[in-house]
Amino acid sequence: MRLILALIGRGDFDVAPDGTSGTGADFWRLFEQLAEEDAVAALQVLGAFLTRGLRRAVAAGHGDPFASGHLPTRAGSSLGTLVTEAAEAAPSAALEHLLPFVVAVAEASHAALADVSLLGPRWALPPSELQPDLDEALYGAAHESLRTLAQQDPSSVTEAMGILTAAGGGRALNFLICRTYTVWNRPDEALAWLMSSPEHARIGWVDSACWGSRELIAATTQRCEDATLERLVHLLLRLVPSWERIPENRDLFGRTQYVLLEAVDERRRSTAVERRLGELERKFGQHPPVGPRDSAAHWVGPPVPRSAGEHMTDDQWLRALRKYDTDQTNWDGDVPTGGARELASLLGSVAEQQPERFVRLALTFDETVPAPAIDAVINRIAGKVDAGGLLELCVHARQLFGTSVGRTVCRAIETAASEVVGHPALIDLLVSCGDDPDPHSEAARTGAAPGQEHYGGDLLTAGINSTRGEAALAIGALLRAADTAAQELLPLLGRLAVDPVMSVRVCAAEAVVALLRHDTETALDLAESLFTDAPVDIHEARTTHRLLTWALIRDAQRFAPELLRALDGPEKAARHAGAAWSVLSMRGRLISGLPADPAELATGARQGAAEVAAGDPAYGATLLQEMFHDSDTAVRAAAARSMSDVATLPPGAADDLIGAFLSSPALPENPEPLARALAGSASRLPSRAIEACQALASVSERSSREGRRGYAMIQRHLIQAVLRLYRQGDARTRAQCLDIIDTLYRTGAHGLTDALSGER
Repeated sequence: MRLILALIGRGDFDVAPDGTSGTGADFWRLFEQLAEEDAVAALQVLGAFLTRGLRRAVAAGHGDPFASGHLPTRAGSSLGTLVTEAAEAAPSAALEHLLPFVVAVAEASHAALADVSLLGPRWALPPSELQPDLDEALYGAAHESLRTLAQQDPSSVTEAMGILTAAGGGRALNFLICRTYTVWNRPDEALAWLMSSPEHARIGWVDSACWGSRELIAATTQRCEDATLERLVHLLLRLVPSWERIPENRDLFGRTQYVLLEAVDERRRSTAVERRLGELERKFGQHPPVGPRDSAAHWVGPPVPRSAGEHMTDDQWLRALRKYDTDQTNWDGDVPTGGARELASLLGSVAEQQPERFVRLALTFDETVPAPAIDAVINRIAGKVDAGGLLELCVHARQLFGTSVGRTVCRAIETAASEVVGHPALIDLLVSCGDDPDPHSEAARTGAAPGQEHYGGDLLTAGINSTRGEAALAIGALLRAADTAAQELLPLLGRLAVDPVMSVRVCAAEAVVALLRHDTETALDLAESLFTDAPVDIHEARTTHRLLTWALIRDAQRFAPELLRALDGPEKAARHAGAAWSVLSMRGRLISGLPADPAELATGARQGAAEVAAGDPAYGATLLQEMFHDSDTAVRAAAARSMSDVATLPPGAADDLIGAFLSSPALPENPEPLARALAGSASRLPSRAIEACQALASVSERSSREGRRGYAMIQRHLIQAVLRLYRQGDARTRAQCLDIIDTLYRTGAHGLTDALSGER
């Protein structure tokens, strides 16, 4: 543990503020392992890591390391849950190691943002408990630990509450104080705090803004001193928040007072309280106070009960669709209900069960029925009704709602491609979508600022979210479903392949690849047109990468210039081009004029080549053996991933690849794939496996001695591999295994003793 804390303090696990460095990845792997074995230790190292991130942020002029990028909010889909579970298992450790960090960040965020926006500071609203991000989980852990210990060991939270009440963390820390006081048996102290600031009377959740304050009053007025209760009642009877005083909110005048005053213990209410409550109940009695809804219940349902929707007649559906024709949310009742979109979702789910009936119903829709309704029916019945009915409904939808249903129509054609291919109504419908004005511009290349482009700057995602892009993908699906190329589709595909918007072209690339098996020459002509005059970053999309690869395989001479252009392009384009170059190299199809050796490629291209070779090490072995020695660490790392599959190769090929890897700088940098492969192989290990284990043991011993990260994971796999080799080996191999075990003992390999005990 001391070593891990020292490594954290030294900065070995630091995360780059721009998020591009992977230096922090190993910490989360370590935390996950510790959290499964020892919650107290996991929380201790997490607290040290968070404190390190906070100090780095402060040194850079920021008080919130999540906002500055020195700590990630997301570091894995299950990380927040692991933090929550560790805190539940060890609340005292969570209070000791996590709460100081939460207080510091809350104070800094409040100081920086409270004047800008009431809800701007971090944790100004209680975060969701469902699949929390890291920052949400940390706040939740502090919250639950305080409440748990306040009930189980009240004296243990005294110091923490002193720190919280003295801090200036705004809504975030006030919520923690309020929630802890509610279960801490100090009623007079709690109410004194509540009455110390008007802000303390409005603590709660987004849908019940003062419910936390109400719960505190309900819990404490049962046991507080009479004088304290008298002071509280005096304050509540005069409480009117400023926002209730403005003319627009006159209907809500007295609502906060009603919610809080009703929480006073019934047995201790004065005559004045009872009188005022009677007045407020006459005003608000139809809408009694309601607490925060469970996070899981915040999904907005349809305005018509689901059970009723299954039994509604066609006329009832039409009336409902016309009644709920706008987007809205009604929060009355226990479950919030929506409007047009939520009702359309219910319509779609019922239509899926009775597709033929709802096709007939949807064909009667007119402009008074909102577009989401016909959208939902088309989405759900595609592939479940005959081609004629589906296409008739699609034509009807286009006539009614035009471009707003274009993507839905194209997706339906894509889904039902094998049924609708060759239908006479298909071509005109697709042509109308292919000529649609959507997209108007290059959405993936525009945004609020550099680095904030729509769709994350991804051309393919932008294309999928446009009508012409979806039309191109639908053509691809039809070509894959057809026995021969539908000649009527080719003029439209030709237009989409040279579309002025690149996000449409990258979708058209998918259809051109599908055309290759029907009409190679036409497909290659379209591919050449698609690449002509296109910015080189078009090669960043996987669809254009696939098209260029197949075009090179079919006619390397013709498309070699495009490959050379992509190889010199931006990093992602170069990586894809390097992958295409690797395919040609492994197939022995490189031609004159193309680089003959990976050393001639740019770094990004070499990385792409290494990734492809590593994915098929049986054919990529020659490239990999060179790339293990590449000058770039990322390229060596990509090549090293081939070791994950080394145990599945023929014995001779496996031994050659292992031998090349063991003598390269890639081994000490990336030992885990080989260690994992040897430990997880279900077949007999390669003959050089013992040599590999010896090398891995040396790497782990050196890493341990030098304080590097990752050696514990190597040892974990190495123990399994060595024990397997010991069981299947001869006397010499067994002796070598014992030497490796001695090396592991010297480094204190975790789990070695237990593993050996199991062998006895």
